[in-house]
Amino acid sequence: MIGGEHDTMKSCAYCGRENEDDATRCRECGTTEFVIAMPPSPPPRPSSSVEFIRLFFKSPTEEEFAVCCAEFIASVVGERVLQLRPDTKWSEILQWFGPKPVHGALFAMMLKKKFGTDVEEIIAASEFMTFREFVEYVCHREHSAA
Repeated sequence: MIGGEHDTMKSCAYCGRENEDDATRCRECGTTEFVIAMPPSPPPRPSSSVEFIRLFFKSPTEEEFAVCCAEFIASVVGERVLQLRPDTKWSEILQWFGPKPVHGALFAMMLKKKFGTDVEEIIAASEFMTFREFVEYVCHREHSAA
């Protein structure tokens, strides 16, 4: 609308036609059931709060992956990511996500989807594998595959 009066449109739940957000009936079929379509949200800005992790890695590849991974962790656990250090064990990181084993499993699945990492190794070795070892493992694996 002019001047940005309407930020959302409603789609008819029956026929799918878009209607003004103040409509009470669909212009196409007259149904009173609507689905509100929200405007697309802007892409998330990278969090500068995890940039500190760069200081702990030697190679630019490891730095970039560590920041990317830390940003992903931050998107899930929020400010707890500030506790992240290279020697943080994955068992602790998984606990940040939630206290039950199912929370850790869900987080591991999200990790696999995001990075394509074999999460079974992380879960199996979570008491021993550190964040640094994970970063080095993934970066070395990608370098070897190239």
